[in-house]
Amino acid sequence: MATVEQILAKFDSIYGNVFTGESILQQFYTERQRDGETVAAWACRLEDLLHRAVERGYVSHVSRNDMLKNKFWTGLAGDKLKNATRHKFDTLSDFDLLLREVRQVEQETTGSDRLQKRANQHAANVESQPSQSSITDLCDRLQGMMKRMDAMERRLDQQARPAEQRQQPRAEPERSRGRPWRSRGGRGRPQYGRAPPDEPSLN
Repeated sequence: MATVEQILAKFDSIYGNVFTGESILQQFYTERQRDGETVAAWACRLEDLLHRAVERGYVSHVSRNDMLKNKFWTGLAGDKLKNATRHKFDTLSDFDLLLREVRQVEQETTGSDRLQKRANQHAANVESQPSQSSITDLCDRLQGMMKRMDAMERRLDQQARPAEQRQQPRAEPERSRGRPWRSRGGRGRPQYGRAPPDEPSLN
């Protein structure tokens, strides 16, 4: 039955790191902080590479701190961050302390950059929006157009009315059917269309 040491050795031979100490050191010195990579992630990547070199005996534990400190700061991608932490790099000798200070400056810089970005975006949105004067001018133009349209409609109505009056037939006056008359003594019904009867002579 295989022992634990044999199993670990087997896994190391299959999945273990096959880079030599020289290739690891070469990768360590050529690495730089990547775009979008945080300071903490950049420091962890450097520590992992240097730890492999220490395990293979190419780097001593004594020189580990100085190597990490120098490579960490010189490999920073942003000049703005490097200029803001240069005095920390010159005064601090411990890598962990330098890492903490650089992370703090990174956080402050990132926060100010976000605020500046939001301010620029807000200013761009304000510039793209129409001003109050342009809105007022547009409303005045629309009102003027509506007034002109109303005036045109009134003129068209006035022009159409005489034409309609000429087309309408004139009503003929009703003809008289005769004059009413009354019988003697004021009695009798009015009759139309008949001549009054001859009154009898008194002689």
